[in-house]
Parts: sequence; structure tokens; C-alpha cells
Amino acid sequence: MATVQKPGNVVHFTDPTTAVAWKTLPSWYLISTLDRMIPPSLQKMFASRMKATTISVPSSHASIVSHPFQVFELIQAAAEVGANK
Repeated sequence: MATVQKPGNVVHFTDPTTAVAWKTLPSWYLISTLDRMIPPSLQKMFASRMKATTISVPSSHASIVSHPFQVFELIQAAAEVGANK
């Protein structure tokens, strides 16, 4: 991951948001319960506010690496809902 991840852009934190998709579209959220970058309690609050379909995995911030099957299942569930619209 370190070889392909690009640094964030400051505009992501400074430009105002005019619309957010999670207010009008279904959302999915994977909570990493051992995350030390984004506290799990904050992740739960985000998911709740979005009314997201949520799963939790006992993982650090890199859950996509340590729990690829669960990540795949979550993405697959989202894709199936999108395909049925």
C-alpha cells in the first residue's frame, strides 16, 4: 500500500462541500474495531449518521489487507443494490 498510496490534497479539508451523496444514496461502512487512526466510536457515529449498512471487523486501519474477504462481501453487497436500481 505504501508504494501506491498518494498524499492527500489540502483542498479536501478546505473546500466547502455543496452536497454529500450519503444523504440521498444508500451507503455501506466497514468499521475497523482496532483502528488507532480513526477511533471505532467515531466510525460508528459516521455510519449511523449515514444510515449505512455496516459490518465490523477486528482490524487495524488496514482492514482491506487483513480482511479482504469481508471487504469484498461489503463491496459486492453495495454493487448488487446499485445494479438493481
